[in-house]
Amino acid sequence: MAHSPRDARLNDTHAALQFRIGQCHWALKGYDAARLAFERARDLDTLRFRADSAINESIRHVAAEGMAKGTALADVEKVFAARSTEGLPGENLFHDHCHPNFTGNHALARAVFEQAHALLGGAPLTAGSPAAPPVHEQECAERLGMTPLQQRNHLQYVLLVSDKPPFTERFDHAAWKARLQARIDALAPQIEPDRLRQYAVWFREMLARGRSDPMIHRNYAQLLRALGNPQEAAEQWRLAAGMIPHSGEIWLELGRTLLDAGDAHAAAEALARAAELMPLHAETQRDYAKALQQAGRHNESLAAYRRFVALHPRKGEAYWMMGAAQEAMGDLPGAMQTYREGIAADPAHAGLHYYLGKALRQQGETQAAIAEWRRGVEKQPDNYGMHAILAETLERIGDRPGLRETYTAMTALRPDDAALHFRLGVVQETLDERDDAIASFERVVALDPQRVDAQGRIALLRWRKGDAEGALEAARRCEEMGGQPPPGLLEEIAQAIGQKGK
Repeated sequence: MAHSPRDARLNDTHAALQFRIGQCHWALKGYDAARLAFERARDLDTLRFRADSAINESIRHVAAEGMAKGTALADVEKVFAARSTEGLPGENLFHDHCHPNFTGNHALARAVFEQAHALLGGAPLTAGSPAAPPVHEQECAERLGMTPLQQRNHLQYVLLVSDKPPFTERFDHAAWKARLQARIDALAPQIEPDRLRQYAVWFREMLARGRSDPMIHRNYAQLLRALGNPQEAAEQWRLAAGMIPHSGEIWLELGRTLLDAGDAHAAAEALARAAELMPLHAETQRDYAKALQQAGRHNESLAAYRRFVALHPRKGEAYWMMGAAQEAMGDLPGAMQTYREGIAADPAHAGLHYYLGKALRQQGETQAAIAEWRRGVEKQPDNYGMHAILAETLERIGDRPGLRETYTAMTALRPDDAALHFRLGVVQETLDERDDAIASFERVVALDPQRVDAQGRIALLRWRKGDAEGALEAARRCEEMGGQPPPGLLEEIAQAIGQKGK
């Protein structure tokens, strides 16, 4: 804190610095100074997600001028301040920098309700009056069918969206992310299948009592899908879509659920509606294209993938999916061109090298395919599938040095895979790298004590190295394991040891 005033004098328009100053004042219980610093940080923020002080005052001014004409103001800024420690809203009301959580949304809705009620005459809000009082937060959640599954989904979405720039540039992002993940993890016991089945009974009871609401159908659909009942979930999405036919999100979820249920034709129809309502939503175009492809409507699918690429021109996934669709249509040259365009647009996307390499190999361009896969593993060294297809191809063409390098990388990724270590040992043996081969086969036996074949190779390699005693010990170990050492090896070793003794 000692440096902050000096730093602020150097740059008093830096929003993040003001935010840090506010946090320092808060930690020192200087709440008035903290509020001023936080408000200044909000007003200086170049990412205008929130209304700043000037906007809020303009709204209050306009509302005051219209008061005589029946204008009312729901001053949510003051409502939130009144519900927060020292008048400073935080994670008690917000998911993140600007999105209210359920508690915040309830407070916001109640503030609007109270002003609307006053405009309509202001009759007393009692349980027996025609205008009942607003329901409490918990009752509101129950009426909407909110369960821990929805809470978890909301928090995961917040984490997904906020785990990208510019939000990651927030200096306390890592601590905030850890707190959010801890809240997600704490919900896990409440969304075990047995608990979800109990909630399913609760939903059925609500619907049986005539509590039909689009939010209830939506939340019930999510729960049914989580339980692995996509057909029943789709029926709930249909009911919700019937109530809110203009909701692109509901049509999108209906389409996705129908895809899960294996009904590609119905999914395509639902996703067509979603795409019509949300033409600029890239993921809708992607899922619509998938449904069309599964329904056998390949030309339409390709057109939808092109729209997906147009909406996400820097996203490798879009090019990969479009290229796969072209391959399915038999247009291998077109697919290769799409993969190359994707690599240029999203150089960090290793998977595009994988699919371009497969296409090249299919055309007989083996060395070009190998080069693509090597580029891919350079970008993503832990991509086991890329290493595996590279190893398979190197094996075909007999590139032992390249195969040794690839198997070495693969064993680093899967150190407990005995079969993989055995293949590495065989390659090292063919390259006459006896010590390395022995080490690989010993690793195999350590992982799988029944691998007599590996123990036999250890005996043979030690013999070839001139280590007769070590070879004899390894051969006898092979017999103890219930196997047979390489034919004639024991006799040769015994003879050599006997001659050495003479």
